[in-house]
Amino acid sequence: MRVALIELSRRNMAALREVLFKSFVGFDRLRDISSSAYTGRFDLRPTGKDQLVFEQRYYDATEKPFELIVGQNPVTMLRPQSAHLTEIRTVSPNTTARVVLNFDRLRVSLTPTEAYQNLLAPLGISNAPDIAFGRNGDFSNIGPGSSYPRLRVENRFHISPEATQTRGNHTLTAGFLVSRMQI
Repeated sequence: MRVALIELSRRNMAALREVLFKSFVGFDRLRDISSSAYTGRFDLRPTGKDQLVFEQRYYDATEKPFELIVGQNPVTMLRPQSAHLTEIRTVSPNTTARVVLNFDRLRVSLTPTEAYQNLLAPLGISNAPDIAFGRNGDFSNIGPGSSYPRLRVENRFHISPEATQTRGNHTLTAGFLVSRMQI
């Protein structure tokens, strides 16, 4: 009897697995990820001894999650961007000075999915409430809770001057980095 139940359970699991794979067309397609990126760079040599470099990077990625239950996972939006300005000056044939100014920003946004937000719209309720299970919420809740939407922005500023001296086969570089982070 036990062997028959194990075999029946294996067949049922195989059938369930087949249905899941046919329904979702593979698990690599469960999330919808869209992104775009660009980088721009501008080099300028105003004199034979100076070089200015400006570079900007931008990336935008949005992930719409897979959910077995509506409201289970948030929509994630990432937007890192940066701007870098570098000046390089040749002081003498053996000495070079460089100053780098950097600005980096990371923006992260987590929001409930549109399907969850519109869950009770046919009933005239604009926001879907969280549902607690068990006494005093002993079990996991359904819904994003009061912590969403969540937005975090970090700004980082860096300045880094340095000097390089070459003598024969030896090169000495000295400099420092000052950083400031704003949350």
